[in-house]
Amino acid sequence: MVFWGARCAAWPVVKAPPKKSSLKTPIEIQKQAVDLDEKMFGVAAPAVGPWQRQLNELGGVKPLAFGQYGELGPGFEQLLDQLAEEGADEAAKRYLIPNRVVAKGVQLRLLRQRVVMTAQKAQADVLLHRLHYALPGWDAAAERRDAQDEFHSAAQARAWADGDFDADHGFAFDGVGRPAH
Repeated sequence: MVFWGARCAAWPVVKAPPKKSSLKTPIEIQKQAVDLDEKMFGVAAPAVGPWQRQLNELGGVKPLAFGQYGELGPGFEQLLDQLAEEGADEAAKRYLIPNRVVAKGVQLRLLRQRVVMTAQKAQADVLLHRLHYALPGWDAAAERRDAQDEFHSAAQARAWADGDFDADHGFAFDGVGRPAH
């Protein structure tokens, strides 16, 4: 169990769970189903149309929210708890654990670890892909690249018009950036 704001050996200090806006998602999806039933099939509320019926048969929508630092929302906690419960017997056999409750706890920890590491890796990827925006000279380098792309496109168009473009071998440049003849 994650204790918000508490320190644990496996969990960093977390100030708050993910935003509660994820709790509005099932209501919004249900409203969209009602609107679709009315628009597509002429079924007005409170009658249940095909979209609502299918949504209800599937068990509705359960939002899976997590934060950028690996904190999990209540929907994710419930899902992980159910998965750990289902995999407890297999974990007990795999790790030679005689107690099913302990095996469930092991499964839950492993599942949480996987989800948290995935969220943290995704956050790191986003930050690393945006890092170049913070580096000095990035704007000037971007302008140079854009100018080079424009020059390349113009040279390619000239070569195509002159018949110097070889579709089988690509477009060749000399050292100055002009098409090689």
